[in-house]
Amino acid sequence: MLNKKALFQVDSAISVSLFLLYVVWLLLFVKNYNMSSPSSVSVFPDLSSLKWSVNKLSFFIDSNQVFPVVVELPEEMNISQSHSAVFSYSNSNIPFVLHDHSLIFLNNDSSGAYYLINSKSGYSSRVFKQVIGNTFYLSTQSIRCEFNNSLPSNLISTKGTLVKNASFYADGASLTFANSSLFRGSSISYIVGSSPSVNSSCFVFGGFNNIFCMLDYAYPLSTQVDFKMSNFSYFYADNNNFGYLNSSINKCYNFSSSHILLSHKGLGSSSLALVFSPSNVSLCTDSQGVSLTLKSGYNRRFVYSFYIPDDYNSQNVTFPEQKIRFGSLEELEGLSPNLLMNASFLSSWFEDRFPNNFGLTVYFNNSQVSINPSPNGVDVYSSTKIFPVLLANGSFSHALITIRSWSSNE
Repeated sequence: MLNKKALFQVDSAISVSLFLLYVVWLLLFVKNYNMSSPSSVSVFPDLSSLKWSVNKLSFFIDSNQVFPVVVELPEEMNISQSHSAVFSYSNSNIPFVLHDHSLIFLNNDSSGAYYLINSKSGYSSRVFKQVIGNTFYLSTQSIRCEFNNSLPSNLISTKGTLVKNASFYADGASLTFANSSLFRGSSISYIVGSSPSVNSSCFVFGGFNNIFCMLDYAYPLSTQVDFKMSNFSYFYADNNNFGYLNSSINKCYNFSSSHILLSHKGLGSSSLALVFSPSNVSLCTDSQGVSLTLKSGYNRRFVYSFYIPDDYNSQNVTFPEQKIRFGSLEELEGLSPNLLMNASFLSSWFEDRFPNNFGLTVYFNNSQVSINPSPNGVDVYSSTKIFPVLLANGSFSHALITIRSWSSNE
């Protein structure tokens, strides 16, 4: 007969054995549980491989008039036309051209507040009326600009010729260009003339009566532009420089300005506004008609623009210098809508992370993608979470992501 000490040792051995058997059974159960138990649904996978980033640069233009602007971008922003977009803060997609690391577009939002988006996404601008033409002319429904040697020569509206035989000089020498190129966009087209010391660029905006041009020099040069004009009968530059024009009288008006309005007095008559880099202006009349000469000092860039106002007597067409203020450059991050709604990519991503008794459903923007639907006749457990989605315009939306689980038969 065993003594009490021996009985205690036997009981201890049995207890330890039972405990070890329980631990082994528990480990096997937990392993199987992690693969098939619905409670593991509550643990969402790492979604970092479904994220993307968008660079957003805010800027503000201190003028609310519809007029072309040139926004010279910070050097650290390396962007391409196809992977960038310009939005107003009313969320309108603004047609623009990326030229020499500058944005060129029409400032047609009353707030003057915009932001530039750059990402890996492809963007398409909102399309206004098209611009047609070639290296010799660009035309919209209301204005046609004819070019000679990549420079504007004649400007024609629906009411007749407004400018003819324009001539351009840099430091007294007539400008010529060895190469001429045409760039066609959805709503903006432009012609570029290039030479070793100077480049010319002229932009025409579909649906608007604007033609915007720049002369860019390799080093500071003076600029002179001579225009032969239509027989306008009135001009206005400011409250000190205005008056009537009469081709039967030889007379010149000389003043300094950066804009001038020329018009025909009379209902329905055409008018023309010119806006340009600060210049000495000489406006003359003689038997040949009206001529305009602009002379600017030494600069690396000379800007000039033609604009046809809706109102022939618009003395308020005086465009102030447009000041541009930049906000901060932000790098935003969030789930990519393209990856979330790409069923093929999402299926491969999900199968690499879950066994075959798990499923996934993504609800976004009134659409859904479902991966590995659950079989009929099984109890399905699920967990749903809301995640931020970064849109291509730099704003955020939300997606519902549901992970489903059911008992595995394997």
